[in-house]
Amino acid sequence: MSDFETNKYSFLEDPQWQSFLKKNQGRSVGDILFSLKNTAIDRKLLGQQIEGLQIINKKVPSWTKTTGLVFPPKINLEQSSSELTAKYKANIVKGKSFIDLTGGIGVDSFFLAKSFSFGIHCEISKELQYIAKRNLNQLQSPIKSYHTDGFKFLRNTKDTFDLIYLDPSRRDSNNNKVIKLEDYKPNILDNLNLILSKGKRILLKTSPLLEIKTSVTKLPYLNEIHIVGVNNECKELLFLFGQKSTQKIDLHCVDLSKDNYFSFDYQEEAQKSEQSLPLSYLYEPNACILKAGAFNTIGNRFNIKKLHTNTHLYTSNALLNHFPGRIFKISNVLQLDKKQISNVIRSQKANITKRNFPISVNEIRKKTGIQEGGNDYLFATTLMNGELRVLICEKLK
Repeated sequence: MSDFETNKYSFLEDPQWQSFLKKNQGRSVGDILFSLKNTAIDRKLLGQQIEGLQIINKKVPSWTKTTGLVFPPKINLEQSSSELTAKYKANIVKGKSFIDLTGGIGVDSFFLAKSFSFGIHCEISKELQYIAKRNLNQLQSPIKSYHTDGFKFLRNTKDTFDLIYLDPSRRDSNNNKVIKLEDYKPNILDNLNLILSKGKRILLKTSPLLEIKTSVTKLPYLNEIHIVGVNNECKELLFLFGQKSTQKIDLHCVDLSKDNYFSFDYQEEAQKSEQSLPLSYLYEPNACILKAGAFNTIGNRFNIKKLHTNTHLYTSNALLNHFPGRIFKISNVLQLDKKQISNVIRSQKANITKRNFPISVNEIRKKTGIQEGGNDYLFATTLMNGELRVLICEKLK
């Protein structure tokens, strides 16, 4: 990066500007910039720093204790890992050395370094690598950062690593999201032999949109798959593999905000679960369990019954407060009939979910006249006998 490019950040070394950013981080960017009518500072860059500080305050809160950090454009911060998910990665791997081949702004590298004696951060973008290196220095991290293509670095080094970490881009040249693993940049599948020759273990982070079972057939020597969520939203998939094959793949479903952990393997999942018509309580597994496909395991493990083979809702007569997901008390089982439903839901408001049901939530609202909101929960679903029914519920958890 040229001196001109790096010098544009030099004003951030001034304690007055650091104090200004800290004092104004709670205000809107537009209001702050409007109040600075006469300044030689690049207003767009200053706005980027304020916006970045606001994002980091929520996403990586421990970094806000350190002054002098530089923030890239919003899109780069949004694509980076959060502190919660980065710490989780650092807890599932450890060793002497690691290399992050697609380092970005360095959040994952920073936290992985706490589980390793030595770490390398590679980033192909000059801007991002400059920012990451500067921030890692400010944070007093021992990581060595290089402006380079991570795979090129790996080909040229004689070193091997206990862990190779990859978080490839999930966007194409037009900045559109891509779904398939082979469309990620850089291409992981084309470089499998290289990374397997240089790393004892490989940790690959992907989008939660990636189809898990298809990916299993493409990634060799898989040991573990981690489905990581926050607040019942699946955030990322982690594929951990090595140089030797294993008899089974362990799948770990975790919601970090709720301390919900659920692990299983495909052998256990092959055991069919029992079915039942609706009983007293209804259970909806959290997003990570559903993403992992633990449809039979969750029922068998908790001794609850599925409503239908393809309806991933479960029921029981005994209340299970420790179930990893949402829990409801069933009050009525009705047909999709406006009069029936209106007689039960007097407020004409409910939270509607559909599972294995032929029409959309919007169509259900049109047919029933039920508006969004209220304290009632309505599940439109298919039962084990093939009947289409609407379950009226009270949320317990």
